[in-house]
Amino acid sequence: MKTKTTILIALMPNHKDWQIANEQTWYRIPVNNAPKIISENRATYIAFYFPATFGEKKKWKVSHYAKIKSINEIARKELFINEPLNTKSDKLYYKVSFEKMEILPNPFISRRGHRLIFISTTEKKFFSGSTDFNTLFQSSFLENKLETLIDDMQVEYEREWREYVNDRKFYYLDFAIWCKKGAVNIECDGDKFHMENNNVHLDKTRNNELESYGWSVLRFTTKHITEEKNHIKKTVYQTIKELGGALKVSEPEQPYLPKNKDDIQLGLFE
Repeated sequence: MKTKTTILIALMPNHKDWQIANEQTWYRIPVNNAPKIISENRATYIAFYFPATFGEKKKWKVSHYAKIKSINEIARKELFINEPLNTKSDKLYYKVSFEKMEILPNPFISRRGHRLIFISTTEKKFFSGSTDFNTLFQSSFLENKLETLIDDMQVEYEREWREYVNDRKFYYLDFAIWCKKGAVNIECDGDKFHMENNNVHLDKTRNNELESYGWSVLRFTTKHITEEKNHIKKTVYQTIKELGGALKVSEPEQPYLPKNKDDIQLGLFE
């Protein structure tokens, strides 16, 4: 199974585009906003993520996919030949043509509904049989180790959560945990990237904006993740405790503390 990112998961924006995908077997991506996997012609499959407008059976799921036949740059007026000419007629798109739509036996499910547009993933992840939407995201070595630590605490989280701080500006959060009195953003800070001067400034700006929207931001370095696991668990646990306990989508009125295998006193709130 391939480990390179060769599968594009794309937002299905509306029912009209879904009809085109089924009947004419193509999907359009604006050239100016295209992910590299498309602009560099590296995608072998395309899959679709459905927003809530598609109803309970499809919402927040990745259930349909197809093998890509070709990727071509084309003007909107050539895509929609019956559309009257307008200011968008010359806008360029990648027309992604594909074979017959297939359905995953077990779809990927996003608990909270991600505000995503594109995700690039591997065939190994996509055809793994998993149903957890979080497993589709590509992670660094450190993020994988941090994810294992958080999994050990048995707390519900979302990976790569897209959080808006105004109408257009947003940040991707490595790990997002919702609590009764706020939310926790856990970030994995690789030393080489995050310790550079300008990145330190950007990180502080980011923290300030997220905290003004009710997020508690926890940043863990390479040393924390590789040598100080107990510090991470203790800090995450205490932050969640101060925010009244974590929340599950399925049980939003029952806050809980993460479980810790090393301390039998940690567990559900009474």
